[in-house]
Amino acid sequence: MELEMMGTKAVDDFYQGTKAAIAGGTTMIMDFVIPKKGESLLEAYEKWRGLADEKVCCDYALHVGVTWWSEKVKEEMALLCKENGINSFKVFMAYKDMFMLEDDDLYEVFETCKSLGAVAQVHAENGNIIA
Repeated sequence: MELEMMGTKAVDDFYQGTKAAIAGGTTMIMDFVIPKKGESLLEAYEKWRGLADEKVCCDYALHVGVTWWSEKVKEEMALLCKENGINSFKVFMAYKDMFMLEDDDLYEVFETCKSLGAVAQVHAENGNIIA
């Protein structure tokens, strides 16, 4: 819902999307938080909560994309798990120079997820071959 990506924006906001979900019998959705490269995961999470909290018509959860790697990202992943209940992180092997992580950074995310008891989701395309 409300995802801005590669010059486009999702048509549904959290109100219209979750209203449609309920009409179809869905009582909970899970949406992405996808920070821009270099953006704080915590700030992106708070932005998404700000978009959703006042509009949602059903239960919702978020999982957070890891679009770059540093010790700060590792620390923020731990805070998201411990203080905000986030237990799912998404990494990209596609979208070179935008969201894609190189193998060594992917490994760091996987190790961090393991230590936090979180799930790693992978958008598994080969960004280098696509580019």
